[in-house]
Amino acid sequence: MSKKLFGENLTVCGGVFFYFLFAVFTFLFFCNLIGMIPYSVTVTSFLAVTLFFSSMGFFGALLIGLRANG
Repeated sequence: MSKKLFGENLTVCGGVFFYFLFAVFTFLFFCNLIGMIPYSVTVTSFLAVTLFFSSMGFFGALLIGLRANG
């Protein structure tokens, strides 16, 4: 269902964005799930990890958009 939703909204590179977003969501989900273990630290609580994911997502979308639209 969600792949169809992404495919309808992102016609140029819908498949690429779906697998990218699914991989990022899965990674973040398991990182936060590990943080539920007592005496462990959640990786996403560090600012460097958050800035890394946001900057890579921004620049990745920017590069794909420039490549697709010129």
